[in-house]
This record gives sequence, C-alpha cells and structure tokens, in this order.
Amino acid sequence: MSKKMVVECIETGEQFPSIVEAARAKGCSAPNISKALQKGTIAAGGHWRYKFPKSEVMKAHKAGIIGSMIVCCV
Repeated sequence: MSKKMVVECIETGEQFPSIVEAARAKGCSAPNISKALQKGTIAAGGHWRYKFPKSEVMKAHKAGIIGSMIVCCV
C-alpha cells in the first residue's frame, strides 16, 4: 500500500494513522492487521476497518489500493 490510511479497531474505537502504527501499538505484525482488514478476521484482539472520507474510499478502490475490505466512511 503506497499511502497511509487511518485504521480503527472496531471494538475499542482506537484509531491509528497507519497499519504499521496500529501494529506497533497493539504488539502484533502489520501483515496480521492488513489481513484482518481484507478478510474481516480478528487481529490483535479486534476487527479492523479503514476510516476515511467516502470520496477517498472510491479513489482508493479505483486505484486498486483497497478491494473488498471493511471500510467506515465519515
């Protein structure tokens, strides 16, 4: 992924500026959180979603940055 995107743990509401920052804070690997974002599975004790404006979701999807992931639009 070429650009940092805010991610949120659904259960706790904690937000992080990137997958890497979330992984550091939660003590797990970035690929685990990335996989949870893509498949809707649990990583670091929670479910994860991208959190950014709907217009950015559409741009990222069209650019192939995100596929069928859980996304929260604000």
